[in-house]
Amino acid sequence: MYYYTGTVILKMTPREFWHTTPRKLSALVQVHVDLNTPKNDKRQPMTVDGVPVSKVGQPIPHSKRPGGGVGAPNAFIDQIL
Repeated sequence: MYYYTGTVILKMTPREFWHTTPRKLSALVQVHVDLNTPKNDKRQPMTVDGVPVSKVGQPIPHSKRPGGGVGAPNAFIDQIL
């Protein structure tokens, strides 16, 4: 993965890659990411599961309070998949 990043994405020659320190390589990759990431993105950042980051840690609507017993599930597994 590092070799691919150095030679393909950063367009280093194999000689340049093998003579680069890990610190320099990671700094170059970070500069590449900073330059190629859009800055004026109006969308909300999402988690891997597709949940907006602002909603993480908030209670699920229509769910029972903690300590209120098991209760009925919000959905069954075949409805989710």
